Amino acid sequence: MPILGSLRGSILGSTWSRNKGGAYVKGKGCPINPNTSRQQKIRGILSDVSRLWQGLDVENQVAWNGYADVNPKRDPLGNEYFCTGHQYFVGLSLRLKDAGDDIVDTPPQSPVPQTAAGVAVTTADGEKISVAFSNTLAADERIVVWQSVPQEGAADPNFNQARMVGYSSKEAVTPVELTLPWNMTENYTANFWVGIQNGEGNISPVQKDKVTYTPEE
Repeated sequence: MPILGSLRGSILGSTWSRNKGGAYVKGKGCPINPNTSRQQKIRGILSDVSRLWQGLDVENQVAWNGYADVNPKRDPLGNEYFCTGHQYFVGLSLRLKDAGDDIVDTPPQSPVPQTAAGVAVTTADGEKISVAFSNTLAADERIVVWQSVPQEGAADPNFNQARMVGYSSKEAVTPVELTLPWNMTENYTANFWVGIQNGEGNISPVQKDKVTYTPEE
């Protein structure tokens, strides 16, 4: 009789099953969704703004579809692609609500904010960052920052691997202080991306700054 017999299911770190080749066992994978408080917050916002789309009048939905038709986005490789009006509304509304701003029912009327200039990110304790910039923010604009996982070596993570650090207050002046989602360890390096978000949810092109943490004596 085969050792595995007719076992099925998971025991400790192993999963037992069968296929057309017979019985087999494999290591049980670890969950990749930690369900953090931030993930729960974003899921809640997505649910809310999706319902808000359903409540928009037809005229506004048509306007959003028209906006999406003439405002393509770009993927990480620089290729253009088009979203639906619903996707645009949800994406911009998510940003606004996440920052604590009011959602706007109509498509953006203002241009995308100017790119953040003179960006310099520093950290004195590895737990918070100071973000300097030379722009004068408009009344409805905020600084928004992302961080890659700190690591040793020469790795250069891209923006798709980043996590949101947070937002400044509206019309903030330089420098802005924010608490990090991932603390920095001595001699570890992280990439930071800094953008400007306006009151319609649009974000400027982001500027990257690479920081290696060296504790101050």
